[in-house]
Amino acid sequence: MVVRAKRAITKENKEKRHRKAMKGKAWKGVTCPVCLEIPHHSVVLLCTSHHKGCRPYMCATGIRFSNCLEQYKKAYAKDEKSDKPPELLCPLCRGQVKGWTIVEDARKYLNSKKRACMKENCSFFGSYRQLKIHVKAVHPRAKPRAIDLGLALGGEVEEA
Repeated sequence: MVVRAKRAITKENKEKRHRKAMKGKAWKGVTCPVCLEIPHHSVVLLCTSHHKGCRPYMCATGIRFSNCLEQYKKAYAKDEKSDKPPELLCPLCRGQVKGWTIVEDARKYLNSKKRACMKENCSFFGSYRQLKIHVKAVHPRAKPRAIDLGLALGGEVEEA
């Protein structure tokens, strides 16, 4: 009986590892549509095409890092001149955004991905948690870097 229980645990562990690996594949190559980097402390926007598979993951952090969700909301708020709340459009499918949610597994996976420090001439490279500690200690007055329009538009910016 002890052997059967041990096998059941092993089989259960294999299934958990398989599910975890499959989840990682679903988020492989995900980038934030605003800063074009791996989303940190991410949220997923719930747009009208969410049921069709549209999953725009966006950064949702504080002022030390690019808080893309807040920047995105502010950009739409500036466009609206009426008193009603702005209608956000999905950056991928252009459908109406009804809200956003946190997918804990996705957040953990994306936060574990290695990323470079945002400051020029800094060679630090680590996970989001390590980066937070690094920025706080080494670059305490750091602000998010500006979005490179050439990179954002795929190099299609013409020089004046």
